[in-house]
Amino acid sequence: MTITTPESTAFCWFSYDGINHRLTVGFRDQTSYEYSGVPEDVFISLSSAPSRGTYFNLTIRNSYPSRKVGIGERSEDDN
Repeated sequence: MTITTPESTAFCWFSYDGINHRLTVGFRDQTSYEYSGVPEDVFISLSSAPSRGTYFNLTIRNSYPSRKVGIGERSEDDN
């Protein structure tokens, strides 16, 4: 799992689970969402985008299934 703390006005952090293709994003408003089915190249592009918020909104937000998660919550696949 890769955890990143980007310099971003939109995110506090994001992490990527390459085995299960899950991206989890922690937003500045204290909410966290998990996006499933995210390919690794999309995560890499997010990590290196000049504007991570813009890239996220255009490429990820409405393109992958998501669910709100709590801090420290583990998905069923992690058990």
